[in-house]
Amino acid sequence: KLQGPAASAASVLAEREVTLHHATETAEITYVPTETGRFAFSAEVVPLREEVVAENNRSETEFTVLDNFLRLLYVEYEPTWEWRFLKEVFHRDRLVGTRGFRTFLRSADPKVRQSSELFVPTLTPPRSEFFAQDVILVGDVPASALSPRFCQMTEEFVDKLGGGLVVVSGPRFGPGQLALTPLADMLPVKADPNLRIRDRQPFALRRTAEAAQYDFMQLEPGPENDKAWENLGQLPWYQPVERLHSMATALAEHPTDKCIDGKTPQPILAVRNYGRGEVVYLAMNEMWRLRRLWGERYYRQFWGQLIHRLASRHALGSQKRFVVRTDRRQYRPDEQVLLTVEAYDADFKPLSEDKVPGRKLSAEILLPGGS
Repeated sequence: KLQGPAASAASVLAEREVTLHHATETAEITYVPTETGRFAFSAEVVPLREEVVAENNRSETEFTVLDNFLRLLYVEYEPTWEWRFLKEVFHRDRLVGTRGFRTFLRSADPKVRQSSELFVPTLTPPRSEFFAQDVILVGDVPASALSPRFCQMTEEFVDKLGGGLVVVSGPRFGPGQLALTPLADMLPVKADPNLRIRDRQPFALRRTAEAAQYDFMQLEPGPENDKAWENLGQLPWYQPVERLHSMATALAEHPTDKCIDGKTPQPILAVRNYGRGEVVYLAMNEMWRLRRLWGERYYRQFWGQLIHRLASRHALGSQKRFVVRTDRRQYRPDEQVLLTVEAYDADFKPLSEDKVPGRKLSAEILLPGGS
């Protein structure tokens, strides 16, 4: 069944009889949305005569249909394998496409940056353009490439507007360079500018128990996920850090190397909340090795789910200028609902009363049933 934003009652999408040959049976139902908004899918199974408990015969999930595309900015010093393959993946991604993927290459000819739609000419465009981004990736760049203004706007983008930031370490500069910038306080790790790349012994990353809670770490359902990650193979190097941030969660770690305390494993992939947004850290730019046996299959699964997760935490693009929130997602009859509206001007600065005609904003509330 489908429950839409203005539907007075749920509509039945399909009914199907399923014969149980195994403990788990899959029944696929195709549905193409015709309107935007937030919807709920529910699936119900008619109880069998011998069933004692029937409460678990119904499941529901929510999803959002957007008439928009994700805007992704990838900051790199020079083309890397990760940069090349990510560009191809997101150019073919329906939610990003060629309109949504933009990059800043420090080593690129300034004339190329000015003439090609793929490149952005500067990392510090007007605020109206910068804050329309949905996810920012910072690759293997020197501290000199990241101006104080870029760092300040990135921090505001994540902290205040709920944007996503991914830091991908490379062998040339590494996270130690970020320790010399204001971005250091946002990282899921404590970077040390004195630490250098470790490439003495190839290794297979080890996923932590917490990784099971993150969808982008699930390349395949169930036990097949282990085999999917084995496709990454042996990693030839990684960038070490001083320690994991106290508010971060390690999702993958080195099997033997420890942090400065001699006990905590070196994090290879870590994540933390920062204000309203989320920051993800990778200790190497070698995820393209997921393509080793199965092409883009697992590589696209990892990066696609990661970027979509970070983007779904906030309104997309310029829609971030006006954001309506409720204090809870579910209510009981006769409970009070608190609506909050965040409003920004064209430069994504808080909108004050003196800038609004009539000193007020108007809104429309659609109640259940379409009224």
